[in-house]
Parts: sequence; structure tokens; C-alpha cells
Amino acid sequence: MTPERPNQEDSAQAVPLPSLCVPSNMQPDLVDKLNFSRITEVYGKLQSDPLGGGRPSVILPSVSKRQAVRHIRAVRDNGVDFNYLLNATCLDNQEFTRQGRKRIEAALKFAVDAGANAVTVSIPMLVEIIKALEPSMKVNISTMVGVDSPEMASYFEGLGADRITLSVTSVNRDFERLAEIRKRVGINLQVIANLECLRGCPFSRYHGNLNAHSSQSNHPSGGFVIDYCYLSCSILRLEDPAHFLMAGWIRPEDQHYYAELGIDSLKLVNRAMDSDTIAFIVDRYTAGRHDGNLYDLFSHPTNNLAYQNKKPWDGLKYMFKPARANLLKLARYKDMFRWERPTIDNRALDGFMEHFVKNRCHVDRCGEGCRYCHNVAARVFEMDPEARNNALSTLKEFKSLLVNGKLFQYSWQDLEELRTGRSAPDSDES
Repeated sequence: MTPERPNQEDSAQAVPLPSLCVPSNMQPDLVDKLNFSRITEVYGKLQSDPLGGGRPSVILPSVSKRQAVRHIRAVRDNGVDFNYLLNATCLDNQEFTRQGRKRIEAALKFAVDAGANAVTVSIPMLVEIIKALEPSMKVNISTMVGVDSPEMASYFEGLGADRITLSVTSVNRDFERLAEIRKRVGINLQVIANLECLRGCPFSRYHGNLNAHSSQSNHPSGGFVIDYCYLSCSILRLEDPAHFLMAGWIRPEDQHYYAELGIDSLKLVNRAMDSDTIAFIVDRYTAGRHDGNLYDLFSHPTNNLAYQNKKPWDGLKYMFKPARANLLKLARYKDMFRWERPTIDNRALDGFMEHFVKNRCHVDRCGEGCRYCHNVAARVFEMDPEARNNALSTLKEFKSLLVNGKLFQYSWQDLEELRTGRSAPDSDES
């Protein structure tokens, strides 16, 4: 059902590549570092607000409303849209209360007054509310909604959506399904290019809710969060790197396949990264080529503003809550995601996407009837075995504490640790 593909060089010249939608960390140095030649939209939001969003506050930089307004207007001065995120997957049913409705309207008013001319939502009712209050505002459907069929896409088009960011966990590599969706709807379609989310991820719905509540300024959690979802999928990827190869990412060299299908734009992530990293990733996708480690195009603690710890209070104010969990245990594992970055030579993946273009990727055959990604992973994935084992061991230890409940208990060992400054071994006593 997919059209015959010309070679990459001819295709790249024949079909304009999709435009780019890029993340904003709201930092003052970002705009001057971006190559705007293919950017049509920049997206972002405050660290927290009453509605929340798709990232927890603890990993995002803190900026004032005044700084955000200046940043949004600087983006618009470059002739591109700014998309303000209202993409929480759950509002705790606030949307059905007088106070909740006021919060929705206030969040939308801030976006409009700041100069944003587009918003992203994950809740269908918000599409209709926004179109009723601000008819000229462009409304994008978040990937967290999980739009993966022509029927679902058609429903959102009927609600008034202007663009849909399709499910990154299910359709990015399904070219037949992408063609079917493109045929059904006339609105803009977007795919995410550099997320390593698991194929058919079992955590995605929960992860959206977890992130929403941990970025809502009025939520009882106060922003405190332990990311069980990222912890779990990190373990799976380290145990079996084929999970990374099976994910829906798109190399800079493979954008033309999506342009040929009629995909309008590629979204790049994420807004927790520092400005140099965001600009670097934008440059690679703008050029349509990356020579080096494929992992350089993905978020990692080394390029995350929160992990760089320039303003430690930004994160500490959300996590320093001793009544919620054992802070000593949390502190012991604070660097658990800082493992050595694996290496995949991007040039070793030349031609990798042809398998998906020519053969529909069937999830029911994955790992049994089809071993394509497993075989490629065995060939291209490189990581020091000791570093990999250490990372796995640490993550599993922490997950065990989380699941068995010891992370939320204090014991005599904690008092000993405070007295001596040395970690005491865990026991069953608490």
C-alpha cells in the first residue's frame, strides 16, 4: 500500500522535508542558538501551572511569567508559531467545577496574552472549550492521546483540531497505517522523531497522568514524584537493547519517508535539555544527516538542565518532602540515571528503515516471527559490560525499594547513617 521509494538522495530533492517543531526550555540563550530555516513552531510552558503538562516540574527549569512572555515574543519575532502546552492528560475532574473552569480560562488567557498562537491538549473537551473561547487559536492533539487509527484521527478533526501528533509508541514505523490516516483526514499530521519510548508501551497512559499531576501547581503531591515509568523502561532497554531499536524514533536521514506519506512536521524533544543540546539536535535534523552516536540526539542526564544542578533549589523544593518518602534512600539513588551513555554509530544504521517501509511491522510477530531489531541491536549497540551491569543493578535495587515499600519507611539504619555518614545495609526492620 505504501508507494515505491526512490533512493534517499533523489527523494530528499523531490519532496520537501517536513517542517520542524522544536522544544523550548524557556532560557534566554535558546532563540539566538536555533537555526530557524525549517522551524515552523516552538513549544513549551511554565515549570508548573494549575493545569500541568507532559513533563514533571522537577526536571524543568524555573522561569517567571515575565521571562516566559519575553521568550515567547522573541520566538514569534522570528516568524514562527509558539505552541503553549496545556497537555495534561488528567485534571482530576477540575474541568467540571466552577473553579476548574476558571483555571482553564486563566491558563488560556495567559497563553494568548503572552503571544502564543497555538496550544497542545490531551483532553478532548479542551479542544472544544478552546475553539469556543479563542476560535483563531490553533489546537494540536498531543501524542499522549495515542491517536493511532484513521477513525480516531477523524474524530479529533471533527472536534476542531488543527493538527494531530500521532502515537509515537504504535504508528511511527507502521507506514501502511500512516498512509491510511493521511488519506482519512485533511488536517496537519505530526510525528515525534527522537523519543525512545517502548514500542506498544504499557506505561504510557499512566506516565501521562503521573507527569500531569506532578506539574500541577495546586495538586496535593506538591510536585513530588518518583518516575516509576521511566525507571521501568530504562531497565527493559538495558536488559535488552532491542527495545531501543524497536522504538519509533526517526533518524535525520530518514525524514523523507514521512514527507512522501504527507506527514507535515516532525516534533523534536525535549524541553528539559540545555540550549546547546536543543540547538545541536535541531541542526542535525535541519541538515538531514548526523555522523556520530545516535544517542546524541536523545535526552540524557548530561544534557538535562535539572541534572546539571545549576539551581539546585529548583528541584529540591519538589523533592525535599520527608513525610512522603525516606529522603536518605532517595539521596542514595539520586544519580541512578547517570549511567554511561551507550553508543550506536548512526552510519551503521544506513538502510535500517527500509525494512519497515517495505514490510509492515507487525507487533504480534515482534521477537518471535521477526527478529529484525534484535539482530540489528546485536550488531550496532555498544556499552561497557561492567557499566551496563552496574546501571542495571542500581535501577533494580531502587525499584525493589519502591515496590516493596521500604522507600517510604524510616528505620534505625537511617539514624546510624546520619550519625556516621556511612550507608548501613537495609534490613527487614523498620
